[in-house]
Amino acid sequence: MKNKLLSLVYIGLFCAALSACSSGTTVSPIPVSITGLYTGTFENASGTLNGTATFNLVQGTDGTSVSGNAIFDSEDANCLVNGTITSGTINGFSITLEVSQASAATNTSGSVNVQLTQSNNGNNLDGTYVSNSSNCSSESGSGTISLTRA
Repeated sequence: MKNKLLSLVYIGLFCAALSACSSGTTVSPIPVSITGLYTGTFENASGTLNGTATFNLVQGTDGTSVSGNAIFDSEDANCLVNGTITSGTINGFSITLEVSQASAATNTSGSVNVQLTQSNNGNNLDGTYVSNSSNCSSESGSGTISLTRA
């Protein structure tokens, strides 16, 4: 009888733990592959520059490197130029990208550093960017970016 009662207590605790952990969110237990096309928006800190961003990301086979390209499009006077991701790293759910801003067509040099955090099983990438591009001032060259897997 004592063993049966103990078994029922264990079953009750197990069920309670399952319902407590099941909140209905879609958070992955570990970071997932971020390879894919992401689209979204960016806006600088002063709110004077905003537009759409498209990132084509390829996660390396080592699971910690990222390559690809980034497109920044805006109807405003956009200081960010489209570029290749010259370095990219993944550390857990955090992603750091360096996007080249070198362009002979616009006589631009420098780069954009993008810091992102993945959520929703890797389908959302949100974070900030800072540019040291020769086209951007300190006011126009930093802001927020939000991307969703296409």
